[in-house]
Amino acid sequence: MDDDGAERTREPGINSHILATETDLPASKTPVTFNLLLAILACAFAGLSGGTVIGYTSAALVTLENSTKIDMVAGSDAESWFGSIATLGILSSSVCLTMIVDWIGRRWTLTIGSVISIISFVLTAASQSVVMICCGRFLSGVYAGFLAVSVPIYLSEIAPARIRGRIVTVLQFMNTTGALLMAALGIGVNWVWLAVVAAIIPCGLLVLTFFITETPHWYFERNRRQEGIKALHWLRGGNVDVTQESDIIIRSFTHAGKRTASFQELLKPSSMKPFSLCVILSLCQQWCGISAVMAFTTSIFTAAGTSMDPLVSSMIVNCVNVFGTTVPTLFVDKIGRRILILTSSTLMTLSLSALGAYYKVQADQGSDVSSSELGWLPLVSLMVMTFSYSLGWGSIMDFLVAEMMPTRTRGLTAGVIGALGGTSSFIVSVTFNSLVASIHEYNVFWMYAAICAFGFFAAFALVPETKGKQLEDIEEHFKNSTPIYIVYLYQNRRKK
Repeated sequence: MDDDGAERTREPGINSHILATETDLPASKTPVTFNLLLAILACAFAGLSGGTVIGYTSAALVTLENSTKIDMVAGSDAESWFGSIATLGILSSSVCLTMIVDWIGRRWTLTIGSVISIISFVLTAASQSVVMICCGRFLSGVYAGFLAVSVPIYLSEIAPARIRGRIVTVLQFMNTTGALLMAALGIGVNWVWLAVVAAIIPCGLLVLTFFITETPHWYFERNRRQEGIKALHWLRGGNVDVTQESDIIIRSFTHAGKRTASFQELLKPSSMKPFSLCVILSLCQQWCGISAVMAFTTSIFTAAGTSMDPLVSSMIVNCVNVFGTTVPTLFVDKIGRRILILTSSTLMTLSLSALGAYYKVQADQGSDVSSSELGWLPLVSLMVMTFSYSLGWGSIMDFLVAEMMPTRTRGLTAGVIGALGGTSSFIVSVTFNSLVASIHEYNVFWMYAAICAFGFFAAFALVPETKGKQLEDIEEHFKNSTPIYIVYLYQNRRKK
């Protein structure tokens, strides 16, 4: 008997009911309804808009450096702040969202976020100084923080278990599509009109949030049973029996205890195990250098001295990035999360090592290497790097947090992880130019490669497979599983 079957045998009563898998539940046969698609469409607009936040920096830099309105010099501190300050916005909003996403709900968090996005890009388009455009970028980061916390939770709580992975990876696919849109427009459009286009997209999200439901989990957590059942019927269909699904959600909250989660709750073994794992994965996700690569793609190609236009190279990289997200969208519920994370880590390690090797040869042989037989290597390396990031770390990490954490601490954890990710992303972005100047490009990219290699071993040793399991099933797994090393040290210290 497999491990899941053994756990069900050992856990009678309520636990065995919670541990029911998708094949035991009517939800596994529930058709994808129009209302569910409408909710997914709203989140798709959110992801597309979030992608414009990511892609705007690199696409706008070339025209900004030639602008007479904004004093933006290549390699300057102003450029570093422009490329990284959005991550400070992610950090600030993530701290607040630990409470907001549970207080006002996932849907209204999306509504507020869409308004912030519109304001941020209008401010960016109207900017007359470096300070003004950085303020706009900061607000864009605040919006990105709203998305990073609320959308994965919303999608994971509305989706049937059998297709949850595919639905949640839509977010990353639309993120990369938004970044590609900015890169493509950046070839012929200046930074002002790029911001105007980016301001239009979240209008779709704003409108749709008034037509979709709050998640059933949020209602049931607040003992609003009738509204929770109504939300389930809205998602699953009016003629579908949602009794068993609603009972499972309600029992999970009853089993968990009080509703309001505090930071102390994260120190309990049932939460500490998945929380520690989420922290480790978040650090690996950001310190692999992806934020610096995406923010300074054109600068990286310019420094590499390749003959291809940096803006065209940037668009090609973003095309590959979009393609990379289609793989997990199609296969995440078939081959699982672990194999995608491990494959992603391996390819990123190899591609970043190759890019570092190119810059090392360039440093040793001079600029002639760019016109030699190695001139193709920077483009191919970044194509593989962004493809492999989208394959695993980019598309899966956010909803792994939503899947692995207990329902009661899910919003709190998402906020903390978002703040941690925002801090890490800011440090990686703002220090990129300084690191390149002090230790050279090759050492920077080799450092990122080493972090990717560490991420491989961390994921191999710690990440469980969550494919096809109910959220309550995953919660029980962490309650009953052997603690990871960090939790083991914590428990031993408390005993002493």
